[in-house]
Amino acid sequence: MKTIPANTVPTAEINAVEAAVKNLDPESKITEAFQEVLGLVRRGLTVQVLSQCEELTPNEAAQVLNVSRPTILKMIAEGELCSRVVGARDQRISAESVFALKERQAQASRDVAAAFANRSQAIGQLIPGVAGVDPDTARKLGY
Repeated sequence: MKTIPANTVPTAEINAVEAAVKNLDPESKITEAFQEVLGLVRRGLTVQVLSQCEELTPNEAAQVLNVSRPTILKMIAEGELCSRVVGARDQRISAESVFALKERQAQASRDVAAAFANRSQAIGQLIPGVAGVDPDTARKLGY
């Protein structure tokens, strides 16, 4: 994992990279990635670049997933993350496994949000019938 602390990148370098990016295809994923990194660095944020083939320590995986190291160890024990033992007891977690977990978590969040939206919509449609009023009257009453 490569870390780019924003305060260590000279403005001249940022400008030079921005000029080079302007020569790339604006629809390209690489252009999009460079623009994202440049925007973050310009805002003074540290950027970390992580490739799918890298392996992470439990601390690094915890940082990527924004959880504690013990939570990572629990996820490994429960099979949510794949790891391998290095040396006598150290563990390494594939970045691919971390990305897959992050995507599963994001999908679960989207599913929950959709379920609540559907539930809210269903309740909104049910209330006028139960109350014995038309939908406009129900809306005026705050339902």
